[in-house]
Amino acid sequence: MTQTYHANGKLLLSGEYFILDGAVGLALPTKFGQSLSVEPSAEKGILWKSIDHENKVWFEAQFSESLEIISSSDKDVAKTLQNILSLCKLKSQFPNHN
Repeated sequence: MTQTYHANGKLLLSGEYFILDGAVGLALPTKFGQSLSVEPSAEKGILWKSIDHENKVWFEAQFSESLEIISSSDKDVAKTLQNILSLCKLKSQFPNHN
């Protein structure tokens, strides 16, 4: 069973990092956003595909069950994603499709 998550987009009229440091900002909602679909697979591990607004794959990576990078189209992006997925797993927010 596929699970899909969606987050609405926003336009910040001041920098996001300034707001995180306490600056006042103005955010306007946009009709665009991001979505994430999680599908079960017969394969072990994770196959990640990032698709742009034109439905073209701009990043792809494969991770083992222990989140080791098996292959990727961009090693730096894969390493960042590996760190994010590791944190999700530690905080028990990791999808489990057993």
